[in-house]
Amino acid sequence: MRYHSPLMDYIIRKATLADRPAIAQLIKDSARSLSRADYSDEQIEGAIATVFGVDTNLIIDETYFVADSAGTLIGCGGWSKTQDSVWRRPVLNPRCGRA
Repeated sequence: MRYHSPLMDYIIRKATLADRPAIAQLIKDSARSLSRADYSDEQIEGAIATVFGVDTNLIIDETYFVADSAGTLIGCGGWSKTQDSVWRRPVLNPRCGRA
């Protein structure tokens, strides 16, 4: 699915296992940038180390999606087929806006 806004063009597509490193970095960048107003550095780093991360099962289940702008991931999110369709909070590239 292709989208165009006055600010950027992007596509929404299913994530692949090859996207894992970029998704992991996006999650870290997003948490570090967009959580600053609400959490301390220690809390953010603790969440990155223990809570936030790439759920490979969602990628394998084909229920995890990425927003891709010219080869750069600008967002991601998905849900689980095995956990009562729990929505995983979307992650946004901090250089592109707020979730």
